[in-house]
Amino acid sequence: GSASVGEGCIIEPMAVIQTGAALGDGCIASSGAVVRHNAVVKSYCHLDCNSVVASNSTVESFTKVQIGEIHRN
Repeated sequence: GSASVGEGCIIEPMAVIQTGAALGDGCIASSGAVVRHNAVVKSYCHLDCNSVVASNSTVESFTKVQIGEIHRN
């Protein structure tokens, strides 16, 4: 499997988008952000530095995941 990244996304150095993860359009993955496998980040989200989106979680559109936050649902 592979990750999918929408149009206009910015993936900064040291950010990781794992296999099976999906980013919608216009997302920013700041330095050190990690989107774990099979996670979904909907459009226009900002994953701030060193944040983590847990496996199989969804981040709704227009959400900011704060510095160092672990987002899971």
